[in-house]
Amino acid sequence: MPSSSLHRSKLLLFFIVLLALFYFSSSSLSSSSQLALLSLDIRQQVDHILDNAVSTFIHSLQTDRSIEGALNVFGIQQVQDSLACYIQQGSWSGQSFEPNTRCFSPSDTRKLLASPVLDLCSSLRTKNVLLVGPEPTFYLHSVWLNSLAGTFNVSNKCLGAEFCAFHHICVNQSVTALASNTRIKKLPSSRELITYGSSILRFSLSTTLYATSDSRDFAYTTPIIDEHTGVRVKNSYWIFRARKADILVMNRGPVPAPAWTYSFGSSSKKKSLAGNWSFVDLLYLNQSTRYLNLDPHETPSRGKTYHHRYQRAIHIINAALHSTLTVFLPGVIQTLYTIQKDAAIRIKVLVWHGSWFLNPICTNYGHPKGFAIEPQLLPLHLNGNELIGMDPWSLYYNAQGTS
Repeated sequence: MPSSSLHRSKLLLFFIVLLALFYFSSSSLSSSSQLALLSLDIRQQVDHILDNAVSTFIHSLQTDRSIEGALNVFGIQQVQDSLACYIQQGSWSGQSFEPNTRCFSPSDTRKLLASPVLDLCSSLRTKNVLLVGPEPTFYLHSVWLNSLAGTFNVSNKCLGAEFCAFHHICVNQSVTALASNTRIKKLPSSRELITYGSSILRFSLSTTLYATSDSRDFAYTTPIIDEHTGVRVKNSYWIFRARKADILVMNRGPVPAPAWTYSFGSSSKKKSLAGNWSFVDLLYLNQSTRYLNLDPHETPSRGKTYHHRYQRAIHIINAALHSTLTVFLPGVIQTLYTIQKDAAIRIKVLVWHGSWFLNPICTNYGHPKGFAIEPQLLPLHLNGNELIGMDPWSLYYNAQGTS
């Protein structure tokens, strides 16, 4: 009897241990599954909300059917898809990025690897190209100039984002040397562009793409602090240049985090490094500015710990969505209205270039101890399927997408 009782006790202990192991392993799996579900849910909700908002805005704009019919929409979409694949299917190694050239057809890949600069110059022969946007657009302009310098063996120096006049591009060194002998640089004439098969590249700094025909407008002549962010915006008068251009390349970047988020407390080092993000909590608690409905996840069995762990990240994403809906989209649509009403600009080719995500590998590099790190709940394909943590400012920026 004692032997039988001991046997039953051992058997019972075995089942208890087995049950405990199963419970802890399933809890771990459940936590991982919950995070994946949360990420998917947030992404689906954000996509749905933005799709509805953009559709509403787009329907309010009138489209010139004659221009629309002349466009190769299918071809444009193919190029867009290939470029998206080129970036999204690329890979990071340390802090360097390697794009995926397999996204293009073999003929396009050969062109891309052979001489993309010459190919682009050929497409833009005799054209006047104007880039309008914030500092990242100026960076794009600088990358373009550097690529041209390597191909044509010329130096395309620029005085800076606020003082960029023009660049005579896609032209050989002898022509540039001849032009540089003159004391004052003059904008090449249409005849010169045709003769040399060259192009003109210009840049106008505009943080918000503010557009009006009055060059003496208050926004152009006076330093302006954005009421939504407390950050200074810089808008130059670009409408006149747009009328003279053949191609407009434009961008408005994600709305930056408010200046007061950098107001660091003094109660503890950890809190001071986290910044002041109280405004995201106020937006989330207000029903009129709470866009993410994550209640289905907050069940008694798994919701409290689950929600608390990612609470601030959820609030930051909600605040980023609020900025997109109330600041970014209305501002861009207003600019498009202005372009549409201007007879000289609405017939131009308009290209919208996207922004780019802030890579957590870079933004988290060398951060001090106690620096606030949030879970990146919207996967960016930066490290396989792994969700990488990032600072709250980068999360706020990235959650607004590549606009």
